[in-house]
Amino acid sequence: MAPFAGEGDYSFGFLTSRENLIFGIQRRVRIDRDRDVLRGVNVYVISTRISVAFEDPEAVVMGVNVG
Repeated sequence: MAPFAGEGDYSFGFLTSRENLIFGIQRRVRIDRDRDVLRGVNVYVISTRISVAFEDPEAVVMGVNVG
């Protein structure tokens, strides 16, 4: 699949079958906690690294500016 060669901000959408998707999730999960004293709440941020790829790039349809 060739990258889109344009200027500016674009939104992209991909259509493919579920069996064509490959997901990777890193085991290291990071949890950060912060206290907002003025609102009286705890704020949690949970982050990890993920990756998505296509097994067969020829079986993917890409749409540009779909939003």
